[in-house]
Amino acid sequence: MGSIFIGKVETVDKGLQAAFVDIGGDKLAYLEKREIPTTDVSQDKPIESLITEGQSIIVQVTKDAYKEKGARLTHNITLGDSGIVYMPRAGYVAISKKIDAEKKDELKANIQSLLENEEGAIIRTKAEHYTNDELRIQIEALRDEWKSIEHAFKNGRIGQTLYYDDPIYNRFIRRFTSEGIEKIYCDDATAIASIKKKYPQLQAEMKWLPDCEAHLPQSIDQVYSHILKPVVELENGVSIQIESTEALTAIDVNSSGFTGKKRSNRIAYDVNRIAARQIMRELRLRNISGMVVIDFIRMKNKKDQSNLLHELRKWAKEDLTRIDLFGFTALGLFELTRKREAPVHEFILKPATLEKKPSLHTLSFQLEREIHNQNAEAVVVEVSKRFKQTWNQVIHSESFYDLSQPTVYFIESKGVESYAIRRVGSDTLVNDYLRKKDPQLIDKLNPDMV
Repeated sequence: MGSIFIGKVETVDKGLQAAFVDIGGDKLAYLEKREIPTTDVSQDKPIESLITEGQSIIVQVTKDAYKEKGARLTHNITLGDSGIVYMPRAGYVAISKKIDAEKKDELKANIQSLLENEEGAIIRTKAEHYTNDELRIQIEALRDEWKSIEHAFKNGRIGQTLYYDDPIYNRFIRRFTSEGIEKIYCDDATAIASIKKKYPQLQAEMKWLPDCEAHLPQSIDQVYSHILKPVVELENGVSIQIESTEALTAIDVNSSGFTGKKRSNRIAYDVNRIAARQIMRELRLRNISGMVVIDFIRMKNKKDQSNLLHELRKWAKEDLTRIDLFGFTALGLFELTRKREAPVHEFILKPATLEKKPSLHTLSFQLEREIHNQNAEAVVVEVSKRFKQTWNQVIHSESFYDLSQPTVYFIESKGVESYAIRRVGSDTLVNDYLRKKDPQLIDKLNPDMV
């Protein structure tokens, strides 16, 4: 999501007022008319008068492809920085509602003076923490980025990626103000260099910490395991069960094991309050979005319902993603929505099967960590063809070999579902093992760098 491609308009559907665009993926992507910038003159025109079949256009992914659905696109390109979202074709300036009213007019006037022709911008909340010169530098950098994209488009091919969105660590930092970050610990030199270049004001906060995962309260694999579990056990015997589907997420609160104070008139509220606090945390942890329906323990007292709603509103403010609370229905179910910015983590981590196994993407990162933790000269890994393809897509060799680590050999095999480490040891031991294998199936990872 956020990446920019050269697309080819394959079909323009007059009924849907949308187009299906080839961006080089397995499925055609979907572009609605409202995602095409228009002028006052052209805004009422049908989509077939704005774009034509066979036309090459610059498009940006707003929602990733999932299962049978192709990606959703926009032709209204945006490039973001921590204080500004630059829109080269928008022609308007919007400003965050969270910025103080006294600062809004001055900030907006300053940004408008920096824009050219049909350019537009969204002023983020964090912009009030920057000086005018810092905001000008952000806009100029984003404008140069857009010019590079336009130049690449002229000489590019269908499906070519013109722009990759920031790596996940830069996107994560972008969501917070610099003042709110005390320390950034990292064990990847490539990531550190990228962060320092993108956020020079955070250089003092960057700390090199070898084997970073060992210092976490939970390992990454433990967090993955938690996300894939539908049942979460809480204090005093309370539990919640979470089931996510493409349509909505249903959450059930269970009090059968409750061991708190048995005040019959308050037990439902006490249980629901414990569950509600954890539910708001799980929404963030699992990145649950879209419609959410919660089956709390039935509360007969309307005041208890009102108090619980007040608590939920307070906890919702801790989430950087927008949450709208709609309250209780006639059936006693609580409804809320959370803005959809990316797929639910559970859908990414597990394949589309009934078995809750990690996906090949997850297993690739898992193997990367296992290799880094090996104290040996060489490692032999037996891999399936599909796993090897996924590994090559998600693991970047520059970062992978940035740390001192063993020489790694992949042996392609039909005998494993994903991967299996077969030998760990000295170069002599591993070479003796490899002599018995078909050399055409052996792949020494990135031999130029090891």
